[in-house]
Amino acid sequence: MKIYAISDTHFNHKMLVEKGYRPEDFEARILDSIFKLSGDILIHCGDFAIGQDELGIRMYMDAAKNFKKKILVRGNHDGKSDAWYTDRGFDFVCESFVNKYFGKRLIFTHIPVAKSDRFDLNIHGHMHGNAHRYEGEIAKLYDTSFHRDLAPEIRDYAPVNLQNIV
Repeated sequence: MKIYAISDTHFNHKMLVEKGYRPEDFEARILDSIFKLSGDILIHCGDFAIGQDELGIRMYMDAAKNFKKKILVRGNHDGKSDAWYTDRGFDFVCESFVNKYFGKRLIFTHIPVAKSDRFDLNIHGHMHGNAHRYEGEIAKLYDTSFHRDLAPEIRDYAPVNLQNIV
């Protein structure tokens, strides 16, 4: 089974470029990398778009047409209804989900969760591979042996083959 995952695409979030957090072509790089892949499932771990959501989702779904199923794990910026996302191409929308892949029990979230014996790994977004996110409660719970950050900034603006990070 071929499963890929990405997070924090932040389509149409112009401030990321203005502040120098991402290159001007970050959206094109993300979309191009998705378009070049195919698989059974593409999981998005939240913060899909910030502004012009309709345009962002059309571009994403066009790029992801070679995936059989598309899942959205809501992020803190994903404020549309579940129906809005499913009507536009996602097969499943949730706050988090747990499943066993490649012999490991995984929990998929947007914001990292505390390490637990119930799960082998937490596949997540939100952190952006950036030290400014490692504050307060998240800093106390973050464990690189348990947490896997899908941030495009640290993943070459491409989805990650889940088997490679498990």
